[in-house]
Amino acid sequence: LPIYRLQGKTWKAIGNTKNTTYTDKKPGTATKYRTRAYHITNGKKIYGPYSSVRTVKNSNIKTPRKILICVVSPNIWS
Repeated sequence: LPIYRLQGKTWKAIGNTKNTTYTDKKPGTATKYRTRAYHITNGKKIYGPYSSVRTVKNSNIKTPRKILICVVSPNIWS
């Protein structure tokens, strides 16, 4: 899953994970995240909708922040 972080007014891809957690090495004090599921058909990525936005508050921005990823998407594979 690609992980996106809101930077200013723009969503930036910050990494990918196959797990249910992701460690953000550069979190802010209140960072917003979202993700987007996809599957590959005939070598092409077919994306589902973006997840809802989650805000993670972090009092110590020097500490990497592990975030839990939970994606519930409608069935886009049919």
